[in-house]
Amino acid sequence: MIRFACPKCGARLSAKEDIIGQTRQCPKCNTALVVPSPEMAGQPPGASLSAQSLTSRAGAGEADTLQQGYTAVQRGAAAATSAVGAEAQPAEGTADSPLAAQHAAEPAEPHGADEAAKKRLPLADWPQRLNRNNCYLICGRHKIVAAWQNNGEGWMLKSGSNWISAIRNRDQLPTQGDFVLVELKFSEAGQLRKLVGLSCYKLSQRWALTTLDKGDDQIMTKIVEPGCLNKDQKAAVRSAIKEMFMHQLWEDAQHVWEFLGNTDYHSSGVG
Repeated sequence: MIRFACPKCGARLSAKEDIIGQTRQCPKCNTALVVPSPEMAGQPPGASLSAQSLTSRAGAGEADTLQQGYTAVQRGAAAATSAVGAEAQPAEGTADSPLAAQHAAEPAEPHGADEAAKKRLPLADWPQRLNRNNCYLICGRHKIVAAWQNNGEGWMLKSGSNWISAIRNRDQLPTQGDFVLVELKFSEAGQLRKLVGLSCYKLSQRWALTTLDKGDDQIMTKIVEPGCLNKDQKAAVRSAIKEMFMHQLWEDAQHVWEFLGNTDYHSSGVG
């Protein structure tokens, strides 16, 4: 294992030698950084690397990139040492902490991956932010796992019969799985608020729910295409609507109830 410091936040990190020279994200501050070689990580601050040392591992084309990455790592290490001391306890989210075992550094998204995914949906159907007039549910394969309402509490996770904060329980956020974002559409403000429609969006299978503690709207960056609901998911959404909202808000949404009660498991919404 190679041990080094994040150049931005100074977090102490570790990585396997087979990803030397690759770009990864710091699990604490999400800064993209280059994993240094053992020679880089072990040299004292201010020391320089020879061209031979760099090119022997990465080739001449990558030498400059590795040198820049190492310089940044050195600066971060020096800052971390002066700020907290060599024997300081690892901060939550660093590679030396227990939480890091559950939240490994996310690999950088392939360049252009998000843009390519967005092209699968018509622009008008691609939401960039949560609509503050609507409410949102996230379905796993068989149940609701998270919900959002515009009440200042942010994303909430379903835990048994209770709802808990995603921000305060980030260790419970799954890193992968099949999830569908369900937008419950309500009539515009100024009218008597009523449930008028529903739209479904498929989320990326990896790292989608780890965005729930990073801001309300970040989940929208993980939409990959229109989604659909299976039988169990439709039943879970029906139950969630009745649990979360007063009867007057959804009693007249007959078309929504018909959609949630039928056997159409391919449509992405109604209304």
